[in-house]
Parts: sequence; C-alpha cells; structure tokens
Amino acid sequence: MALIPALGFAQVDSIPADSAVKTIVKPKSVVVVKENGVTKLHVTGTENDPNYNYEFEVKNNGANSSEGEEWGLNMPFLKNDGRMKSTFISGGEDIYIDMMWPDAKSSGVKTSWELGFGRVISFNWLPDVNRRVKFTFGVGFGVRSISFKHDRRLYLNDGHLTLAAPAEGEKVRSSRITECEVRFPLMFTAPIYKAFKFSIGAVGLWNIYTKASSTWEVGNTKYTESFKGLHQRQLNFELVGTLGFDDAVGVTVHYRPLSDFTAVYGPEFKTISLGLSFNF
Repeated sequence: MALIPALGFAQVDSIPADSAVKTIVKPKSVVVVKENGVTKLHVTGTENDPNYNYEFEVKNNGANSSEGEEWGLNMPFLKNDGRMKSTFISGGEDIYIDMMWPDAKSSGVKTSWELGFGRVISFNWLPDVNRRVKFTFGVGFGVRSISFKHDRRLYLNDGHLTLAAPAEGEKVRSSRITECEVRFPLMFTAPIYKAFKFSIGAVGLWNIYTKASSTWEVGNTKYTESFKGLHQRQLNFELVGTLGFDDAVGVTVHYRPLSDFTAVYGPEFKTISLGLSFNF
C-alpha cells in the first residue's frame, strides 16, 4: 500500500489533519523522478484495475533539495546511492582485457592483446521516465600490443615501417607494435532481463604513443631494434559491443575497421578483440 501526502514526500511521523491522502493498493509500478527542483510521481496499475494511471508532482523546498543533486556525482569506485537520475557523472567503469586477432584479409599478425580503462569518467543520460536505457559519453585510455609471426620482422626505411622476411641466418624471436591511446566512447545501454544488459556504440581513438620493435638472433648473438616517430594514424575509431550484468562483468567485442597505418607508412591490418569488461 502506498500513502501519498499531497503536500509533499518528506518522511513524517504522522499525517496532518488537513492533508489529502490517496491510497493505492498493490500498484504495478511506482516511478519517482526528482529533477530541476520538481518531484514527479507516476503510478500505474492497481490490484483491481491494471489500466489505472495516476500522476502527481510537487516543487521541492530548499530543505529537501540541493543544487548539485541532479548530477549525482559518482567518482571512481564509489557506490551509487541508488537514486535514478536523468543525468549523472560516474567513473571507474569498463575495465577491459581482450585477446586480439586480425581479420581474414590481414596477414602477418598473430594473437595479441589489449587492455584499458574504458571510462575513467563519463557523463550519463537516462532519457525515458523508467530510466531503463542509458546514453554514455566518456574518456578513458587503452594499451595494445600487436604481435607478428616469426617468419618476418619489422624494418624502418625512410620513415616507412615495413614487415618483411628476415635476412639469411637471422632467427626472429619477436616483432610487435605497442600503442597507447586516449578513448572517447559513445555508448547506448539497455536491459535484456533485470540486471542483464547489452551495450553498443563507437569509440573515438587518439593515438598518443606508438613504438615498434623486433628481436632476432644470429648464431648465439641476440639483437633488438626499436623504432619510434612512426607515421601511425593519430585519429581512429572502433565499434564496441558488451553483453553482461550491469555494474558487474560482461563479455565485450571490439572491432577496428581501419588499420593503424596507411599503406604508405606501415603494415595494414584490421583487428577484432574478444574479452571481459568489469563494471561495464
């Protein structure tokens, strides 16, 4: 049973004699929205009338509201207070670790890895009255290590990074490209069943550091060569999808349709990653 004083929603020990009281028995849903200094109540369905609809709103006084409450600031690793706001800031989400493979048209790349902090901080918008779907824009960072097969190694000639067979007598131990990037995800999240949700979207990528290296042996002597100042794409993007439990763990897929280099400045490869996202 819900008792709704028409003079406000503040918790009281007793109901004043001049208050209007509305009794709703076994409502199907009760949604309370507090934003812009107004509290709105929406009740649907009752025990005897599934089509029942009741709406009520009241302006909040200064004692029951605060100027910054609508933003619902939730800094990294701090638990949300559970209030359903239309907009709020959060952080410490989408900690992911993935295995990475090249697509069918890319050659020379072998199984690699990537990890990152997808959203160090993010702005969230819940547009519908039931707060079931969410749009998120955030800022994060990531690291990728792309490994190449041992039948070739990396060379740098006049600013052009190439992947070619080693010289006679050389035995390649490893060839890889390491990248650090700032991530700008724009995501849409919706429920499938209760806390089980899916999230899809795109991530803008700003490459801030790239290094290539190769290690090989000639006889018993080991050589390592590293290359910096490469002409990688400074801006790129990827498509992302996650399926799992809200505020817990999910399975995530990342697909990068553009190579990190153009054909002029480096080896071309496109990658797809599969892994886990924590607190997605």
